[in-house]
Amino acid sequence: HYDVYYRVYTPIYGWLGWAKNGAVSGTTELANRLEGIQVVLVAKGGAAPGDVGGIKSVLEISEIKPTTPILPGSGLFKMGTGAKVSYAVKSSAGWSSIKSDGEVLEVSGPVTGIAVGLNIPKHKLHLFADVPNFAGEYEDDNDGDYDISCSLNIIDAGTRIESIRMYMTTGKYNEVPEDFNLFYRVKTSGNGWMAWTHYSEDSDDTGMCGTDEVGNTISAIQIIVLPAGQTPAKDLNGITSDCEKSFLTMADFPAPYLVTTNNKFAKWCLKTFPAKYRDPVFGLFSESKGWKYKFGGSSKKGCDCSGFVVYVMRSYFHKRVYHGMYKLSHKIGKNISYSKMRPGDWLCDWSYHHGWVSFYVGKDNYGHEVVLTGYVENNKVIPRLEYWDVKAWLSEPKHSLRRK
Repeated sequence: HYDVYYRVYTPIYGWLGWAKNGAVSGTTELANRLEGIQVVLVAKGGAAPGDVGGIKSVLEISEIKPTTPILPGSGLFKMGTGAKVSYAVKSSAGWSSIKSDGEVLEVSGPVTGIAVGLNIPKHKLHLFADVPNFAGEYEDDNDGDYDISCSLNIIDAGTRIESIRMYMTTGKYNEVPEDFNLFYRVKTSGNGWMAWTHYSEDSDDTGMCGTDEVGNTISAIQIIVLPAGQTPAKDLNGITSDCEKSFLTMADFPAPYLVTTNNKFAKWCLKTFPAKYRDPVFGLFSESKGWKYKFGGSSKKGCDCSGFVVYVMRSYFHKRVYHGMYKLSHKIGKNISYSKMRPGDWLCDWSYHHGWVSFYVGKDNYGHEVVLTGYVENNKVIPRLEYWDVKAWLSEPKHSLRRK
């Protein structure tokens, strides 16, 4: 005469949906304990309970497995009816609603996370995202199919995403599929909507979309899967690309300059070490003509790596320091925090037996941090201004920030 309905509370997902008559309620193989339960009897065949005791289920489903596609704080990732691809993005407002098959998805602030669900049997999705810190890409390379036949990939970068790339594979050896193509484009803060792109084995940039290390952010996205041989309309769903290219790098923009307002150390570095060339691809702001390598030397006529530090300290700060990396890294000056960093501070690396010291210089007009190093190569010490993500670099246990 009755159906027995029940639901449980888990500390990670909150209240799950109602289960009944012996169905599993909770998580499976996730080591997520139960902290609450509700049980309700309903007349046989009646509707499931709604809100009981002022409690509302966070999710509609009653059981979560390791393969259940969940967007953190958002619930079950649902594919659109008959959709081949669905997607959501994360911003300061949390995860967005889910769009499918070429629908425009735009948020008010920079995108910090992306989730893409592919719903084509035997096809696998690969998703990558890049952030402006000269580090490697974020990757979510899903290895399996989910219970709802959705190959879901989620990247939660925790910081603004500047470019993405994605592609599909199929078969045992991850071949590029011949039946479908995955197309996508993004809207950037500085260049508007980029051109459509897709992965191609013949493409040099392997389907990158957005910008690279120029300070732009992504705020909107469109993704569509089409049969092989077809391409998306230029004005799909009322959007026309503002840029002829799908991907722009620092080489496409004017050369950066160091922001030297009230930064005397940066001005001195640019004057003392005039630029020979720059290579933004490898994070090089500029490189000067090399000095002859001389062990124990500390002048432009000849120096070694620690002698370069001695030269900078003597010439700019008018301070004498010990000619040796260990004392520079451990004995002279004091450690300071990243939040108190200022131009001229030392970046000390004791990952190697001889150590290494660089100087923090300041930021360029794109907001990148620049450091000064005495790079040793081919029996020369080469003064270089390089792009570093200093905060990430300082997270390493043998790296420290010091000041005399």
